[in-house]
Amino acid sequence: MAEIKKFLTRVIPDEENAPKRIYVNGAVIHHSTFDFTINFFEFIPPLQPEEPEGGGPIDIVVPINARIGMNADLVPKLIKALETNYQKYLDEQESVAE
Repeated sequence: MAEIKKFLTRVIPDEENAPKRIYVNGAVIHHSTFDFTINFFEFIPPLQPEEPEGGGPIDIVVPINARIGMNADLVPKLIKALETNYQKYLDEQESVAE
């Protein structure tokens, strides 16, 4: 039987052929037994929404700008990367304010 060789792999995103950046200010996350789906959207609230009958919630349908499906194993890595980058962002904002 042939020996299985192990080696390090680095994944480098292809920025040259990346899709256009999309701005979003909202996300809804769902999960199934085997994966997670994140729907991203841009929400602009109406200036004067009509009051619903019976005083219930106002339903506003927004188009989904991007839908990302990911393996559940990736979620902890994504959370850690977001926490790390958010902390760097906060540190940068703090240094600018000083």
